[in-house]
Amino acid sequence: MARCRGAGREPGDAALADIAQILARTGRPMVAVRDIEVTTLETALGWPVAFTLAGDTSVFIRQAPDGAGLLIEICTKTTAEHDALTVTLDGHTLHPIRPAGSPA
Repeated sequence: MARCRGAGREPGDAALADIAQILARTGRPMVAVRDIEVTTLETALGWPVAFTLAGDTSVFIRQAPDGAGLLIEICTKTTAEHDALTVTLDGHTLHPIRPAGSPA
């Protein structure tokens, strides 16, 4: 069985280089993975709110203040984050990915 250089120690640059070579040979791109944090909060009135934070995008899900429906608010901090966002509802795209710099 082949062993990574430096086996038995903490993975280092050599092990990461080996992994990158394997991924390159399979044709799969190496992409950065986002941390996604989900918590629940309460409004000042005590109503529950689900809060999701993923990079520069925040999502709030709460009961609509005027009824029993849901209100989903998505906030982005940067134009790049806005342009990379895709929103779907029941399989229908509501906010498509657009090329960078194109009008909203």
